[in-house]
Amino acid sequence: MSETVLQQAARCRRHRVGDWLFGRVAAGLAAVLSLLVMVGCMNINFGDWGSSPSSARSDDSSVLAQDGRIAVRAGSEQVIYYPVAYTAPPNLELEDSSHLCDIAEQSETCFRVRFRGNVTSSQQWLSWKARGVRPSAAPASTTATSAETAPPATLVPPAPVPVVPVSGQQ
Repeated sequence: MSETVLQQAARCRRHRVGDWLFGRVAAGLAAVLSLLVMVGCMNINFGDWGSSPSSARSDDSSVLAQDGRIAVRAGSEQVIYYPVAYTAPPNLELEDSSHLCDIAEQSETCFRVRFRGNVTSSQQWLSWKARGVRPSAAPASTTATSAETAPPATLVPPAPVPVVPVSGQQ
């Protein structure tokens, strides 16, 4: 009889341990832990979606230097606008030691980069620096003759001419 009581106690202990290992609480904790691991490994980027704030500064009155950062996106293109436009396309430098992108187009107001497809999935940033001629504040005024500043002549009569009905017609 004592053997059966010991066997029942051992079964009861195994049952309690099994409930603790495979119960609802343990399943819930495992699900939450798995979700945290998945979200932690994902790269979620909130904010301006791809570029950091740019800054503009000038070394002297005619040279404008601007810089910023670009988020790398494999296999896509991105247009980056300068905070202040230049007079002509500036000297643009990308800090890209891994050769992740190419400059596809450049103008006075922006540049376009094309990212290659061999980029890893982790978040990477590239820095850019642009130096160029600052745009003039206002165009220089020129002295013009009175003939150049006169308004164009119009072919409109000075006053309307009234229409007089012919007698017999209304």
